[in-house]
Amino acid sequence: MEVKTRRTRTGCLTCRDRRVKCDEELPKCQRCHTAGRQCVRGWNVKFVHGVRSKREAASDDWDGAADYLFDGEQTWMPLQDVTLSFIDETNKTRSWYSYTAGSNSPVLSESPNPTPPSFIPPPAPVAHPSAHRSNSFSSIHSHGLPSHRHLSLTSPQKPIENDFLSPNSDRSNSILHSPLCGVDIAQAVQDPISDGIHEPEVSHLHLPLPPDSPFTELGKLSDCEEAYLLHHYTVSRARLLDVCDPHNHFGRLAPELATRSRLLLSAILAVSAHHLSRTAGYDPLVAERYHEGCVELLIPMLDDLTNITDEVIAATVLLRNFEQMSSAITGFDSERHLSGTSAFMNSERTCITAGGLRQASFWIFIRQDLDIALSQQRPLKLNLKKYAFEMDLDTPSDDWGWANKIVWITAEVVEFTFGWEKSRRTYEDLKLKTEAWWQRKPASFRPLYVGRGPAFPAIYYSQPWHALGMQYYHITMILLAISDPGRLKIGFGHNESRRLLQQDIAYHAGLLFGICVTVDDIEAKIAACNAISVCAAWLTDRAQQETLIAMLARVEREVAWPTRSIAAGAMQEWSFSEEDTRRFDAQFSTISTGNSA
Repeated sequence: MEVKTRRTRTGCLTCRDRRVKCDEELPKCQRCHTAGRQCVRGWNVKFVHGVRSKREAASDDWDGAADYLFDGEQTWMPLQDVTLSFIDETNKTRSWYSYTAGSNSPVLSESPNPTPPSFIPPPAPVAHPSAHRSNSFSSIHSHGLPSHRHLSLTSPQKPIENDFLSPNSDRSNSILHSPLCGVDIAQAVQDPISDGIHEPEVSHLHLPLPPDSPFTELGKLSDCEEAYLLHHYTVSRARLLDVCDPHNHFGRLAPELATRSRLLLSAILAVSAHHLSRTAGYDPLVAERYHEGCVELLIPMLDDLTNITDEVIAATVLLRNFEQMSSAITGFDSERHLSGTSAFMNSERTCITAGGLRQASFWIFIRQDLDIALSQQRPLKLNLKKYAFEMDLDTPSDDWGWANKIVWITAEVVEFTFGWEKSRRTYEDLKLKTEAWWQRKPASFRPLYVGRGPAFPAIYYSQPWHALGMQYYHITMILLAISDPGRLKIGFGHNESRRLLQQDIAYHAGLLFGICVTVDDIEAKIAACNAISVCAAWLTDRAQQETLIAMLARVEREVAWPTRSIAAGAMQEWSFSEEDTRRFDAQFSTISTGNSA
């Protein structure tokens, strides 16, 4: 006789949310270990509703209301000299109790200063724990979470029901909401998962507004959490993507298109929720849910690469951004979304001249491809020859175009450095392109100030795209010096040629890292992170080494960009002692991984 396996009672909440069976292994189940996910445990508590037995409840004459009637001989817990009171008896709660159907506004008679129904104060930022750290990147990610202390007043009409529902209708894991959801956000940020217990879903209160209220227009999204995450992406994450885009397509156009594209919306929400899970204690399962929902929508579109819309390409770029940030948790970069995006880019040649969101996605993808190529010291996945003709004829018309131009030249030099072709002619052509860019770049790329610094030169630029463009120029010069076929001599003169090579690399590395440690632009710091993988062996000054490790820790700690593996490789290359390694590792240990703010 086949024995039916009982349903698990102590499985992790991660497997339950994904609707898969958990093996209940401790401290981490096998499914979470294999997938690199966080294994969130919950209390093994079963709630029994009512006092009637299942047999009584199944009878035809059973009345559900009788569940709350008790016999006269019912035994109760003895209470002696005890006064009972409600602990959540606030003015706001009492106003909900006293609300009567048919009225145009909630009764706020017990509030000393009631808020007019037609006016909603703008949400004031609520500082979360990460805001108390020393943070010069505050303009990027510490904009604050919306206040939950304002009365939630929304239209009495039901929001438009469209396809903008979350990939998983179970909202029990979505703890942090916008203030319009009526949830205590400050508490949710500080303790989104208390001892592994997920907070139950808080019902959204839709209180009616008077007919003349200016806030009666329905929103583009029907889900409050999605609106909050989309807003967070717009004010926080989009800036990193639009650094070389004068029209800010990923910050202005992409959010608008996302309200009409489920695929693009899911990609944006996954990136936004993941960033919050690493910096503000947001539930990490929310990001995973949106990511999986986006992938499910994307897979059928891979069958026809000749008919790819702008929204699809933008979504793949965002999925790659999610994949890059997730490597800080999983410990490795699978590059699956990078390969998927390269398949789109290599299937056509219109991205580089199409304009709009499509062309913006192309330049972001090149920088993403360069990041992993420098880190892994391998060629790019993008077929550069497919776009070489257009790029050779291209003459930039603005500063952003000049910044993108040097990014393209860097990509060609990386392809030469780590690829198979090592001809002298190709090398000289790349060197001429780089020198031409340096000679013809606009005067706006000149720094505001250059001076001495503690470890690296102090270099200031007026705009982040100027700093980024100059950083890619110095990366290109370092790679050209390393890959010069006739630079190092084999016999006599080897030591002198190596000394001159190290001198050139140290010069450009000093300017490259001087930019990133001087300015507060996170874009400049991220661009320099993977360059450490290439030139770490040529940096011998101890003060410079420690400055770079501290910078890597700060980037991951404050903006959740994965740099721990780069720091580990650099410290090993520089022969850091075990004591120094532990000291710098401690700077990474304070990084939020989703369970703490």
